[in-house]
Amino acid sequence: MADTASEEPGAAASQTIAEALTIRGDVLVAPNGWLFLHSGAQDQFAYLQAEETPDPAHVHAFWSNLENRARYCRERRLPYLHVVFPSKPVVMTRALPATLRERVQSLYVRSFLPAAPLHGATWALYPVEELRELDGTDLPFLETDTHLTDLGRALVAQAALARWNLGYAINDYFERESGTYQGDLSSMLGEKDPRPRVVLRDKSLNPKTWDNRKFLPGNDLNIVLMHSPRSATPLRLAVIGDSFFRDCLRFLAPVFRDILYLRGPGFHKATLDRFAPHAVMTGNAERYLAKVPLDVSVPDIRAALGQKPLYEPDEHFASGLAAQLSCLDLSLLSHDIVPPVTSSQEVLALQSRSEEQEAELARIEDRLRTKDEKMRKMRKRKDAQIQALRQQLDQREKRLAEADLLLRQKQASLVGRIVRPLRHALGSLRRM
Repeated sequence: MADTASEEPGAAASQTIAEALTIRGDVLVAPNGWLFLHSGAQDQFAYLQAEETPDPAHVHAFWSNLENRARYCRERRLPYLHVVFPSKPVVMTRALPATLRERVQSLYVRSFLPAAPLHGATWALYPVEELRELDGTDLPFLETDTHLTDLGRALVAQAALARWNLGYAINDYFERESGTYQGDLSSMLGEKDPRPRVVLRDKSLNPKTWDNRKFLPGNDLNIVLMHSPRSATPLRLAVIGDSFFRDCLRFLAPVFRDILYLRGPGFHKATLDRFAPHAVMTGNAERYLAKVPLDVSVPDIRAALGQKPLYEPDEHFASGLAAQLSCLDLSLLSHDIVPPVTSSQEVLALQSRSEEQEAELARIEDRLRTKDEKMRKMRKRKDAQIQALRQQLDQREKRLAEADLLLRQKQASLVGRIVRPLRHALGSLRRM
């Protein structure tokens, strides 16, 4: 890439429609110096330009996952929210080459939102407009990286918290300072010079973290624990998602005392049950919507870690996780890992199996409710019988007490009638 001074994204509006695209090493290089992931494993721009469309089975899987997750949380009275992190090209459209600005559209808005079920809007957050409001020096994305700036991360965290009527003033917990970063996209081009950026530095929260990332060959199955003794509430939050959500954790820490982050798809109910959160968030980068596996096809994260022979976290992480979860014995977990979904037929088959399991569970619950109702009626009848017997016993004891008193009174009266004449006669004899 040629050394070109970076311009404000708005300056790219002067480029002509006929300008050619520059793609190097799967990185789209805009004339203003901005970098975008071009294809990647998810073929990002093909989906954003509608050259590719998601399989309807994956659209169905997305909403089915959210519906099942929302049900899990509703049964436990936990608030739930899923965050779809908008793609960089969708938010920073003004920074794209002019030939792409009109063609790039949100994959979520075009293909997923129209298929949302009745309550789908209450489960999902797509903060694209909020991120677009950042402008000037306060940009939502890093120029040479796929990820958000600290300001963008804080904004997404605030938007998510607002769904639950929670929030805080950013300036109360964070202050701006100058920093640098090495972009993942610029690294793909072989560039090593760091770029300047605005960093939001923690003022006084100082959360403690436990992270197993360094014990893994990649970022899959990453677990992060964050404990913030100075948080505004003692609440516990579970977060499941990719690196976009991991970057937002410290901007959720001002509200939540303990945060458990699990990297990857799936929902990991077994681990959530042991963490016992007060609220649950899940999320994914928009490009991962290209292929969405059903939650039932993804093993619990701890079971998956148990399958890794070289996974050996240190005592610091192991003890931290043990302190947050009720049990760390992976041998108690099933290792029957379902293979990942690779086709729409498999998605539909897993969905059908999931629906059958849900139906069977519903039937079992109905039978249990019927048995519980019968037991309640039996207990009610037995309680009534016991109460009646107690009343009869009380009445008998009362009658016995009354009879005993009457007998004593009769005995006293009889003794008086016999003893008084005898005493009188004895007195007369003594006077003679």
